Amino acid sequence: MLSKEKDLLYICFNKELLDLKLSFIEKELSLFAKHFTKEQKDRIKELLKDEDRKSELKEVQESFKERKKR
Repeated sequence: MLSKEKDLLYICFNKELLDLKLSFIEKELSLFAKHFTKEQKDRIKELLKDEDRKSELKEVQESFKERKKR
């Protein structure tokens, strides 16, 4: 019984952690939105709305970080 409770706690914790990470990604994108063109901003908004495309959002964030380094 204790093992099941631990597993449920880990699942809840991981969900909260993922939600927190997603909120940080969204905030970071909004902070640097001034560097994007209108088309890029619209694309980001669409990605944020679509739950199935979170991985694509992460790719956008990584490409932005690479672009920022240059």
